Amino acid sequence: MRELDVLLITFLTQSYESLPVEQKNLFSELLELPDPELHAHLLGKYKCDPIMEKLLQRMRVFSSD
Repeated sequence: MRELDVLLITFLTQSYESLPVEQKNLFSELLELPDPELHAHLLGKYKCDPIMEKLLQRMRVFSSD
């Protein structure tokens, strides 16, 4: 998904460095997911642990700006 790639690359270049180490590790885990599953996570279709949800929410806010 091209849109997903654009979001991830932009988030990586603009926000990744400011993430806590734990969220950086989770971001790496997200990148290992197949695109449809990653997209579903970003849309909130999966229930996640609170730390992952915090990262996903940050990415959602970032993408809406």
